[in-house]
Amino acid sequence: MIIRALILTASLALGAPAYAGAPAPSGGSGGDDPVELYNALEQAADRAMSLFGPDDTCPRNMDAPAVVVPVVSENGLLTGYAFVVPRVCLKRSGRFDHMPRMHYLTDRFLRAAHRTPFTLSADGELEREATHAAMLQAAGEFIDPGEIDRLDLLGEDLRLLR
Repeated sequence: MIIRALILTASLALGAPAYAGAPAPSGGSGGDDPVELYNALEQAADRAMSLFGPDDTCPRNMDAPAVVVPVVSENGLLTGYAFVVPRVCLKRSGRFDHMPRMHYLTDRFLRAAHRTPFTLSADGELEREATHAAMLQAAGEFIDPGEIDRLDLLGEDLRLLR
């Protein structure tokens, strides 16, 4: 887990000089979204650690690689994609030898997410419960369900199609 944080920090630090000289975005972007500062490395690292850092309530966790989850509207039309990192929290009594076969679990997560995508409601709320349940069931096919304490879907990266 610490290695991932170090890699993220290093990649942000190495990419900073390229972004530091970039021109400022022009006005009139037409949105109320805050402007992302590419050279705000400390804030980006703090945000990444708060999202993906250690979790004291989950001492035996397995983080799968990021999974791309489709986002559909209430009438089933594709509206975008969300990028999440599934974190499986195992009970202390469970086995912890699943890491060498993590790619099989990631495949199950990806298939479950595409069968049951996130739904974006008319009021802009993202419905994640059905996808979460499908991904938890997929984890139960790979790991004994009695060994799983919970499944967390980490990440806030939602990219809507324009």
